[in-house]
Amino acid sequence: DDYFGAMPESERPDFIKADIEGAEMDFLRGAQKCLTAQPHARVAIALYHRPEDPVQIPAQLREYGFTGTPVPGYRLMYMWKQHPYFQSAMLRAQKGC
Repeated sequence: DDYFGAMPESERPDFIKADIEGAEMDFLRGAQKCLTAQPHARVAIALYHRPEDPVQIPAQLREYGFTGTPVPGYRLMYMWKQHPYFQSAMLRAQKGC
């Protein structure tokens, strides 16, 4: 956030793809300034690493002014010593569109 936040607005990224093995919420918290400052930002972010991701990640992005929908399709998840479950794989979100 400090790196991108220091850039002039015209040079800040307007599209970010994040599939970072369960660290998506950490990324969103750390990139708050960058994501809220860019008026037309777009994000594609993984929702399948943790069972709570399909709820927490869209909620965090809504707090930053984004709207979005999960990409159609599901992933069958099997975690050690848990029952398998289906989960949305990716979310596309945008701001100011």
